[in-house]
Amino acid sequence: MVEKDFKEVVKGYLRLTRIDHGIMVIIAIFAGAFLTIHYNLFNYSNIHVFLIGSLIGLILEMGTFALNDYFNIEEDRINAPHRPLVSGIIKPTHALIFSIITIILGLMLVLLLNLSLVIVVYVTILLDIMYNALLKKRGFIGNIIVAYSTAIPFVYGALLFENNPAALPIEIYLFTLVAFLATLGREVIKGIVDFEGDKKAGIKTIAITYGKKIAAYISTFTISIAIILSFLALAFIENKLLYLVFILPTDYVFISSLRKLLKNYDKKDEVEKVRKMTLAGMGLGIISFISSAI
Repeated sequence: MVEKDFKEVVKGYLRLTRIDHGIMVIIAIFAGAFLTIHYNLFNYSNIHVFLIGSLIGLILEMGTFALNDYFNIEEDRINAPHRPLVSGIIKPTHALIFSIITIILGLMLVLLLNLSLVIVVYVTILLDIMYNALLKKRGFIGNIIVAYSTAIPFVYGALLFENNPAALPIEIYLFTLVAFLATLGREVIKGIVDFEGDKKAGIKTIAITYGKKIAAYISTFTISIAIILSFLALAFIENKLLYLVFILPTDYVFISSLRKLLKNYDKKDEVEKVRKMTLAGMGLGIISFISSAI
């Protein structure tokens, strides 16, 4: 019984910290690093830096997601009753303590790296804390912060090996912008899925303030701009052919998801499927970014 309870708690913490998102963060960090120094990344000294940087990124991701769930308990009672804090697998105070410890640890470890990274990480964590504690209820402002936090690992990975942000390859910023816009669209879609819980919690999402249809249109607009920019990137990347091999199916997934969204924006289950489709698209997108430098 004790062993079973322990396994449940471990699984609970993995869900609390969104370990699947943590893996995507590490892949995004790798993409930023690989686009910056290419195959030199696999030198012993560089791979050492990458592993340390990835560990810091993962620790901070775990901490901020745990903090998110701590502040989101009331909304999750309606929107996600399976979450570990709502279901009782993990106590809210334990999640808060875990979040504080991991965030402080990550902020201390990043001091081992360069100044640009320290600034980026500290600004990002400050925004994440402000989002969880204050700005989530502002709706679109919160969406922007989440989109920024999701996209910044590309720049973070590049800055592991180039201290000067102005010296980073232009495709780093272009891919970061693509990821930002795609995530912004996904967050607006999330507002449609979480409509009932967000309304009860007083969160002023676009879906609640202007309606689900307008939210679907805004999400379609931001993701469509991301798709256009993903093709404009061809002007700056090295391996255009391999990039096209991956970016074409990526954009197809996004276009298909948008068509589904516009037809079914008032059906929660269908919109949730759209969110899952766009998450798969983002995963393919990261692979596309990496392939451009192979």
